[in-house]
Amino acid sequence: GQAEDGLDVSADQLYSVDVVLIDLLMPGRDGIQTMKKLKEEGFTGQFVMISQVENKEMVGQAYLHGVDTYIQKPINRHEVVAVLKRVAEHISISHSLHSIRQ
Repeated sequence: GQAEDGLDVSADQLYSVDVVLIDLLMPGRDGIQTMKKLKEEGFTGQFVMISQVENKEMVGQAYLHGVDTYIQKPINRHEVVAVLKRVAEHISISHSLHSIRQ
């Protein structure tokens, strides 16, 4: 799915979603605020942020609040695919470890 801004998304809409692609700069609620809200609502998936922001402090804040990877715009399709494959592998390994522990 998709949302026009951070106000139009909730964890209920993300049932069975493992990865959210999110922009740092969005109208209504920015990407960091949206991530915080989704986590508070129980979303346990990963966030990949794609944005044009170059401010290192803002990017650092994104990582502090749970971004797995930050991709700088303009995007390179190959980079996005490689990042999503890596995140998918990480999720798969995490699920396997969780299963083994049980």
